[in-house]
Amino acid sequence: ADEFSADAAILGDFSGFYIDGFIYDRLDTASRGQLNRLRFSLAHEIGHYVLHQDRYRDANITDSESLKEWLNYHSGDKEEIEREANEFAGRLLVPIEVLAPLYEKLAEGLDAIHGSHGWKNRNDLREQTCEHLSQKFGLHPQGISTRLHRESLWPSIY
Repeated sequence: ADEFSADAAILGDFSGFYIDGFIYDRLDTASRGQLNRLRFSLAHEIGHYVLHQDRYRDANITDSESLKEWLNYHSGDKEEIEREANEFAGRLLVPIEVLAPLYEKLAEGLDAIHGSHGWKNRNDLREQTCEHLSQKFGLHPQGISTRLHRESLWPSIY
């Protein structure tokens, strides 16, 4: 993954995944943030495996060199497949079936304290909520914020 500047990468022939050796050697002592980042990176690469295997095969990508070459000449496609893999990872790690009930329970408490939905435009409360939920899902708070927005539970005002 060093050649891609990533914590993890899928092998060009889709036969496996690469995990950065520095992180792998320190899994037992890694910080929560490092583990959360690795968790998302691996889910992202699984997204490529599930969503893009046929696309890579059709482009005759068979190894890391052909993958790098293809990515250099297909920046628009690269952005699209990266967005798709990010969305896949977010949905895999934060399923709506689990997120929605947790959010609803928190929303009820916020309604009781701050009035019915008067809190939804308060960025400080959004950040606190995302921090709280991030610990439950093992994901960075920004990832939780994205999931809340994409699932239309608490759309971001920004």
